[in-house]
Amino acid sequence: MNGEPDLIAVVVCEDVLANPSGRLTLYNLFQDLTADRFPAVFPRLHVVTTWHNPLPEPARAIVQVGIVAPDGTTIGNAAATITVAPNAYHTQISRFQGLIFPVTGDYRVQVQRGSRQMCDLPLVVVAPEEEKEE
Repeated sequence: MNGEPDLIAVVVCEDVLANPSGRLTLYNLFQDLTADRFPAVFPRLHVVTTWHNPLPEPARAIVQVGIVAPDGTTIGNAAATITVAPNAYHTQISRFQGLIFPVTGDYRVQVQRGSRQMCDLPLVVVAPEEEKEE
């Protein structure tokens, strides 16, 4: 095993369910999160990554998903070692339970393969807009 798999997709969602054949259903895809008060606790947040190995031999990698606050503090981290079969795909689900978002702002979802950052997505956390008086 000489090669490493390529990251081809990242999705942030509330929940993931697999059927008996392994197909995934993703619930409540997130680009932003809304909370009534802060610090905010989200009971479930999942980051689903899909990896592809175009090589004729298995590819192995240590992958890490981090959720980073606006001040640069890591508020969630999940790591796994994956092996992707030759000319195949592998979907990795990183589960975060009871994740605490201390403030509103621009958070980051970062995916690493080994020491190399493969993806850095924004995840905006907001408070509900105050109702305007008419």
